[in-house]
Amino acid sequence: MDYFGNLLSLVMPHQSRPQPAEEALGPLRDLLDGRSVRPQVLECALRKAGWHVDDRFFVARFSAAEPAEDAGARGQTVRLIAEVYPLARFFDDGYAAVMVARDADYPLAALRARHAARDVDAGAEPRFRAGFSSLFADFSLVRTAADQAALAYDLVDDAETGGAFGSTLSCFYDDCWFEDVRVRLGLDTDAAWLLDHAAVALARADAEDGAAYVETALAYLEHGLNATRTAEALFIHRNTLAYRLKRIKALSGIDLESPAGGNVDLLRVFLSCKLLARAGRMA
Repeated sequence: MDYFGNLLSLVMPHQSRPQPAEEALGPLRDLLDGRSVRPQVLECALRKAGWHVDDRFFVARFSAAEPAEDAGARGQTVRLIAEVYPLARFFDDGYAAVMVARDADYPLAALRARHAARDVDAGAEPRFRAGFSSLFADFSLVRTAADQAALAYDLVDDAETGGAFGSTLSCFYDDCWFEDVRVRLGLDTDAAWLLDHAAVALARADAEDGAAYVETALAYLEHGLNATRTAEALFIHRNTLAYRLKRIKALSGIDLESPAGGNVDLLRVFLSCKLLARAGRMA
């Protein structure tokens, strides 16, 4: 049986994995359109598509590099993108293609790393433009992820956050999230007043000494004040991390090792460090 099976695999033409019809994930379509879906119905639909309700996922909004309003042209774009992301699922929102993909199939961090490195196809003109959401772990939030992707899509041409990888002009929500916050809160373009002065002191020390205090504080907060995980993420020894945390306290008064005792506003420090790390300079 194995012999004939191997023989058939040689003589039969290769069949690409069929793309499930959009109807197979109808509940996702409903959620994207703003309609409510019962959890059991969503879980069943995901299971039929070979996905699991606990899968981490992201949403990307795609179009051709020069967006077309014609439905036929959008369909052709979807077919081309599906060749690059054959395990993803696609929906047409009337203006662009909405791609829902699992992180296990297409790690978002790897795509973003290529974007940051501007890992583009040499000598090739951009074929697509795309905005990518953050990672999510709850499919009921797919509409929120799509909104994030739409914002990033609109900022593809932004000089600060836009970029490219492969043949795609790209922008990631994780790089432009503050613009979302600024718009939602109705803030002025210059929102430097939001920054914590102690975090700004760390940024000043980084600029003057070539240190990495903002990066260290941000990583420590992102890893739940866990020294072991933070040191591993920064590729430094725990003793080095301990030294940096003491320097952070001395320079700024931010005691991350005992935040409760120092009345540290961890949320504001975190957001400030995130902004400063993103800008790469003092605001």
